[in-house]
Amino acid sequence: MAEIQGKGALKAEATVDRVLKELSRVGFSDLCRVFDANGRLLRPEGWDDDTAAAVASVEVVTGNIGDREVEHVHKIKVWDKCLGEAR
Repeated sequence: MAEIQGKGALKAEATVDRVLKELSRVGFSDLCRVFDANGRLLRPEGWDDDTAAAVASVEVVTGNIGDREVEHVHKIKVWDKCLGEAR
């Protein structure tokens, strides 16, 4: 019985540790890390794990302006630092 309780306590501790880690990733996130030095959006595989965990979604829209010019619109939603909801 004590062995089973011990395993349950370890599992609960692991869950608490995981939640605290994820909350700290969001709470201490810096959206600047998704851009390079020239302000261009980096590909998601180039983001560090903490930055990637803080991003809820990415939308990239590419369109033409006239015959030659291309416009890129990037929309990045991050998890709310207080509520855990996407903003």
